[in-house]
Amino acid sequence: MGKPEAYIPEIAQADLADWRAGTHGIPYVWRFDSGRLGPRLWLNALTHGNEACGALALAALLRRHPMPLHGSLTISFANPTAAFRGSSSDPLGVRCIDEDLNRVWGRLDDRLRSHELLRARELRPLTKDCDALIDLHAMTHPTEPLAIVGLMERRRALARGRALAERIGFPTLLIADAGHASGVRLRDYGPFASDDGSAAAVLVECGGWWERRSVSVAFDVVARALAAFELLPGDLLDAYRADAPVAPAQKTGPTRLVEAARTITVATDRFRFAENFHGDEIIPRAGTVIAWDGDEAIATPFDSCFLMFPTTKPQKGTTAVRLGRFV
Repeated sequence: MGKPEAYIPEIAQADLADWRAGTHGIPYVWRFDSGRLGPRLWLNALTHGNEACGALALAALLRRHPMPLHGSLTISFANPTAAFRGSSSDPLGVRCIDEDLNRVWGRLDDRLRSHELLRARELRPLTKDCDALIDLHAMTHPTEPLAIVGLMERRRALARGRALAERIGFPTLLIADAGHASGVRLRDYGPFASDDGSAAAVLVECGGWWERRSVSVAFDVVARALAAFELLPGDLLDAYRADAPVAPAQKTGPTRLVEAARTITVATDRFRFAENFHGDEIIPRAGTVIAWDGDEAIATPFDSCFLMFPTTKPQKGTTAVRLGRFV
């Protein structure tokens, strides 16, 4: 499936030239330590190189010299090499160099040396020096912003992720799932997914990867997280919020939790959806056919079935779509 004409980028990739050196020997990673006890917050962007919204929000924060009042603040750009590999057809860069950086976290000790595995190994120490992770992403389709808060089978870790998302207050649509068949996400790695741990993580999908509003959502989430942990002075946060390109359009109200009751994994080379689903669709009736995998029909297993992250490039062994149930 090609990129629709409406998906022409409304934003440019962040200029990260000033942030390459980092502060602790890891390129594009900056850590600000107050020297006082307090929360250790990690803000991450550019896990996928073409998702510029988080990078734009974090580069603007770095320009504000954000020394925390207590605890520490870590800011990272995960895959800048992919972001810089732009072209006329991919002006915001490419998603990855060799493989998806958000699927390699279960293979860090492999002997393989893909670009993304090497970068994940560089970033691994950050996971051990962190109480809360906000991982900023963007979506393939223009759907409502949402936060992935944990794995359904890790109930204690899921509760920590949900509590973190509710503490931030936006997005209000929260997703719990079973992870990915094709690999482990950063959000689901190590201390963030352990029922015995104390660290919490949320993966925030800010909006379409090409949209200006996704940048404003990223600004808003970052500002809310910093305010929730009382890391920066209020006047600095007000000035930072003013840097956002537009005021984000937000759905207000209580949080809603959707659990991915079933994950559909592509089994053949002939997988196709019944419609051009974008995600966030609610299919009213159980038994509605939403796709075919070869000759097998894929139908909704329950009423009010919530479609989550339908793929645009189905490949055998990868996740095609998740079918969610409101909790």
